[in-house]
Amino acid sequence: MNPDHLYDRKKSAPVGFNRRIPGVIFLKESFDAHRQGWILGLLLIGSFLLCYAQAIRALVRFWWNNDTYSYGFVIPWISLYLVWVRRKRLTAIPVLPNPLWGLPICLGGIVLLVLGKAGGINVLQELSLLVTLLGIVLLLLGHRILRSIWFPLAYLFLMVPVWDFALDRLHLPFQMFSAALGTEMMHWMAVPSFRQGNLIELPNVSIEVAKACSGVNYLIAVVALGIPAAYYFLEGWGPRVLLVSFAVLIAALGNSVRVALIGLLSYHGIGGNIHGPFHILQGLSVSIVGYAALFSGLSVLSRGHGRMRAVEEEPRHLSAARLERSQEVSPSLIFTLLILLTGAGVYSVYGLSSTNPPDLSISAFPIQLGPWKGRDVPSAFPIFRDLGADQEISRKYETPAGEAVTLYIGYFEHQDQDKKMTSYKSEGLDEGAIKIRLEYPRGSLAVNQSIQRVGSHRMLVLTWYEVDGRMMANRYLAKAYTAWEALTRRKSDGAVIILATDLDSESALPSALKAAHSFFRESIFPLQNLLSPM
Repeated sequence: MNPDHLYDRKKSAPVGFNRRIPGVIFLKESFDAHRQGWILGLLLIGSFLLCYAQAIRALVRFWWNNDTYSYGFVIPWISLYLVWVRRKRLTAIPVLPNPLWGLPICLGGIVLLVLGKAGGINVLQELSLLVTLLGIVLLLLGHRILRSIWFPLAYLFLMVPVWDFALDRLHLPFQMFSAALGTEMMHWMAVPSFRQGNLIELPNVSIEVAKACSGVNYLIAVVALGIPAAYYFLEGWGPRVLLVSFAVLIAALGNSVRVALIGLLSYHGIGGNIHGPFHILQGLSVSIVGYAALFSGLSVLSRGHGRMRAVEEEPRHLSAARLERSQEVSPSLIFTLLILLTGAGVYSVYGLSSTNPPDLSISAFPIQLGPWKGRDVPSAFPIFRDLGADQEISRKYETPAGEAVTLYIGYFEHQDQDKKMTSYKSEGLDEGAIKIRLEYPRGSLAVNQSIQRVGSHRMLVLTWYEVDGRMMANRYLAKAYTAWEALTRRKSDGAVIILATDLDSESALPSALKAAHSFFRESIFPLQNLLSPM
């Protein structure tokens, strides 16, 4: 054997080993980058939760307590699933961080969070969550990935309770539709019935198609599930709109059938309490009918060629995408984002409201106001005690002429997410309210006028709010002033004031309003002196 050949083979061994060294280095660098990515990802998630733990908790509690938004529990999971099914396409999209738009949007989201915390405005904090999430996607991943997942992100807006302005306008039409069609169905079933508005009279019982029975709550749940199904399984806006509309129509008809069924069972004395568990089961049947119509329509319209399948069959380029991500994601941007989120989280945890409440006792409000003499009575508005009012008075003032007005003042020494004078729980006072102006010697004040049923009585109710000496009827303006005071003066106290007068009949409304106006003129200056800042 040629010694030179042996020498060459021995000499070539280290060369062959050296050729394998870059591969070892690449694997080590990939492992380190992967571990670094996990650490940064966990830090990012932790900072995000630090910011929004209270907002998420409030959102979940709202879903639990409000039937209209109970579908919110499934929205985040559906959104995550919609992102997951596009994972193959997402791994092939290059990451191009966009700090020019991402950073201002993140900052805007944090500003909304701080304002919402300061004013105790839950919905502002919940909207902030979505704005900040949008900024994170732009800041870390870029506009190309945002364009690919815009629908799952936009879909999250359905879980935030900002749709009441539209839903409240749907309840009455659906109540009337369900009552009218339900009455016709009862006639078909030989059940004698007569309808007046949303009230159906039977020989042995009266059935009211109330707001909670309009079917809108179940329709919204059907729509919330139908929108993503239509978007991802069907091509073209025509079939998508047709699918959702068909499901809504069938669910609306199902609610009318439910009303007719309640009338039939009540007429024959079957089922016991029409407001018991059996009633709830009947209500759930509306959503079940809507879901059945949704999936049946989807099966017909998709014809086995769903959009989801096309998404899953897209090519996969994992190695190139991961290399681009490791090279293009700037750690400085990530750490900037972490600092912003951590700072906002600490700010939201400690809050802005002063821990030293004003030295104020509303029990000092005068008992005698001109001809009006008061006495303490049980509160007709316990909802504000549930909302966290620190002090309250409930007094019935009467004149020798027999006029009577009940005054309620609920005072909040400070407000936060779980303790505030304006909440969805107190929205009933604003339902059907109109704005009127009450005159007094130095000006006038806009108040909310509504007719409420309190126990067995109907009452004329006038409501307004006080924040730092400002009196207003608009609950959202009261929230805005509360946020401003918390930011600028580190105080967030406020009060709700209610004047209530019994209504024996419709003809009593003018005299009740006259009595309330008379009492208002006597009480407005003592109220201002009591509640205005020292």
